[in-house]
Amino acid sequence: MRPWLQTLPAKLGLLAKQRGRSIVVLPADRPAVEAASELLAELRRRYPRLNFVFVTGSPALRVWLSARFPGDRVVPFPWSLGFLLGWFRVRLKVQLMLVLGRMSPPAERLLAHALAHATAGAIVGLDGSTCLEGRRGSRDQALHPDHPCAAGVPATGRGGTADRLAVLGSLESASVPVIADRLVPLIAQEPPERTSRSLQLLASLARTCLIAAAEGRFFARPLGRRFEVFHTLRELGASLGHPRTIVCLGNGPSSEDPRLADLPFDCLFRVNYHWCDRGFLAEPDAVFTGMMRTIRTIRRPVIFCLHNRRVEERLILHGLLTLRRLRFASIERLGVIDAARFGAHLPTNGAMMLATAVALRPARLIVAGIDLFQDARGAYPGDPTTPNAYTSSHDRDVELKFMLDTLSGYDGELVIVSPVLDQAWRAHIAGRQPAPAIAPLRA
Repeated sequence: MRPWLQTLPAKLGLLAKQRGRSIVVLPADRPAVEAASELLAELRRRYPRLNFVFVTGSPALRVWLSARFPGDRVVPFPWSLGFLLGWFRVRLKVQLMLVLGRMSPPAERLLAHALAHATAGAIVGLDGSTCLEGRRGSRDQALHPDHPCAAGVPATGRGGTADRLAVLGSLESASVPVIADRLVPLIAQEPPERTSRSLQLLASLARTCLIAAAEGRFFARPLGRRFEVFHTLRELGASLGHPRTIVCLGNGPSSEDPRLADLPFDCLFRVNYHWCDRGFLAEPDAVFTGMMRTIRTIRRPVIFCLHNRRVEERLILHGLLTLRRLRFASIERLGVIDAARFGAHLPTNGAMMLATAVALRPARLIVAGIDLFQDARGAYPGDPTTPNAYTSSHDRDVELKFMLDTLSGYDGELVIVSPVLDQAWRAHIAGRQPAPAIAPLRA
């Protein structure tokens, strides 16, 4: 095949979709890649579930990168049209754009488009100066608002350039771990919205009507038949039948502990969709998720417990377009989690599930499948390929501290089936006086 035909799909933004999100690396040249090799290795170590995609306009550099990083994708720049850049960014599921060395015009246009669509970016200088030499830019946290990369993007404030762009000095001026640490808040950001603005507006309007319906105002009847929204813990608990025994199952290997099969319970909580085809405890009462794939996959009647307003609007849009009846609650509205405790990271579905279960105050709480990606059997039952690590939006230490603090506020009978969490819990309560009792796993 002729070379121009091989590169045509990438130039049109029509790349094959891939599993997981990506760090897109925009290197100036071969020396820039070599100079940043330790930084790239550190990011790979910290984020084993992220893909690395190298983008360059040089055919010779693409050949060298393919040989240097055989497990990564190496592609040319897309043509600089807005919709082609958008397809390129969406199909690669870009979490961060990392510029190494001086920016070429195509790299600058791709970065500017990413920033304008709430995708994070970082620029690392490699020769003792920033890559913005000869331009109006800052060496520290954000581009000058006059810089082309900041065009059309607020320079300050939450969600603006300052929140999602770092312009760093040379690698010579700071150690690799320090620069990697500075990239953590950018990599941990919630992925940008992929729904078109017109559809977002429709979903937001429908959500506003639902809130009005809940307050006894207009639109109550038609929307009430399509959506059932739980605004308080009291409403959620009543819908679940005020359960006395709640089972919280994460997706870790201990979620399929055979001892769980015969346990009596009133209510089963699960997260996401990995368990759907496994056939073990596959009829939950509530599912905690932030993924539309979960909502599309689970067709049985459940209560979807969502992260925030943004996910609510996606679910409402799905219901409007599919004529499907949906029941849901928002963790943000229920107020069971203080998001500030997670800093730059986001709480996992497991953390939200556990916090909600404790807030409902059942007499007995059984926890399994929350293995903190430290179980030797892998990330998920029957899945040998997924790296046994958190995704880039979450942090194990922050998660564990939150879960232990949450369980400390529970005064019922607690049964922990997950060996990793059980060990951490025992160490956590060892110094407390009096030490809480740890219930055995019994029917």
